[in-house]
Amino acid sequence: VDANAYEGTPSDVITFRVTRLGETNNSPTVAFSFGAGTAVYGASGDFIISNRLTGLSPDATAMFWEAGVVTELFTIYPNNNSLADGNRSVGMQLDAADATPGNPSVAFATLRDDENFSACVLYTEDFDLDHSADWTTRAASTNGVLDTTVSWSYDYSALGVPTAPHSSGFTTRGLYVTVNKADLIPVPAAVNFYPNNKQFSGNYALRFDLYLGVGNSNATEHALAGLNHSGNFTNWISQSATDAPQTAGNDGVFVGINASGGNLRDYALYTSTNASSVPALLVNRAATTLTAQLPVPPYNIAGTVGNASNSLNRSWSTVELRQLDGKVSLIINATNVIERTNDTAFQSGNIMIGYNDQFASRGSDLNYAIFDNVRVVSLDFVIKNFTRSGNTIDFDFYSPLGGKLSDFHLQTASDPAPGNWTDDNSATIFEIPGGFHVNATAAASVRFFKMRR
Repeated sequence: VDANAYEGTPSDVITFRVTRLGETNNSPTVAFSFGAGTAVYGASGDFIISNRLTGLSPDATAMFWEAGVVTELFTIYPNNNSLADGNRSVGMQLDAADATPGNPSVAFATLRDDENFSACVLYTEDFDLDHSADWTTRAASTNGVLDTTVSWSYDYSALGVPTAPHSSGFTTRGLYVTVNKADLIPVPAAVNFYPNNKQFSGNYALRFDLYLGVGNSNATEHALAGLNHSGNFTNWISQSATDAPQTAGNDGVFVGINASGGNLRDYALYTSTNASSVPALLVNRAATTLTAQLPVPPYNIAGTVGNASNSLNRSWSTVELRQLDGKVSLIINATNVIERTNDTAFQSGNIMIGYNDQFASRGSDLNYAIFDNVRVVSLDFVIKNFTRSGNTIDFDFYSPLGGKLSDFHLQTASDPAPGNWTDDNSATIFEIPGGFHVNATAAASVRFFKMRR
């Protein structure tokens, strides 16, 4: 029924439906198990279950099937641990002694992890203090009147918004932003924020917690995030044909994230082709293609990450905009939303966050974005704690993209030129918290080592 759940959102669950065929007048006991998947069942594992007969249980293995009942639902509740253990599969199987399994005999679902693997942090901002002086703000509107509402270090608990997923302790301060609300003249408008004097290149990711508020309508407003900017432009969009020319002059690659769907560029990737043109649309994805990954609840409309003002399941989303091996990807709640080869002229630069109303209509005052816990991390391997004792070397390494122990191999060479590397099959590699440890033998002569994935 629902084959996806995100570990970090309590109200995002997996649902299995079991249907009884044939004779329904008796009352059998049917055993079930979850051993077919990689996720561990139980209170100390990855999930527990709930069923109207078993109740909320960390260890139920059978259910008493009442006479006359044809269908039963099992709800899988993720246990939100603090481990970066990757996405896991949940496989439910009925005992063949009690039931004749269908084809396939196991039903699988995916439990998406909400933790990130260890990575080198290049920049961070938690907005717990007003650091507006450390950021450059760019704003624009089609009538030239700047219409932005911005509050740095805003205490969002006043709106009933819970602590953001990556906050330390229970702090509730972030960057509150909206546009096209401060006056009575409705026009497309936007605001961008750039941390001062920052430049990033290579394989890296912009990560942040995002809370999108939704009033009676928010189909025309988008949170923004970008990579490889100069910081000299307001990067924004107008979907109004008459207003669009005024958005010319931009750079980098950036995305718009809508809060309520409506197929008005719900998730879109843009870039600049030249300084006199409007932003070029590279990828456009409708919210309707993400209803399984971004469900209701917790969000207001399936496929989006917006929260109604009267929501009982106010939920953040975790957003990552990454540049990796020549591709740009937008990832929300561990779901790959957009991916495209970055064949643009923009390969390095600053990051950007912001907000954009793309139409000349005034939205609800309850439409807004809150950003918290902005981080920039390197996505390249990190090697730490290298030591040598006699002919033995030891070091730790961390893969920001995760991976299993069997994915990694130590290679060695006397000359580091390409083609000279061979696997060191005598090396010992084992897991440590957040990464891996390598123990290997080093010859008396000069040797070079590297990790291969």
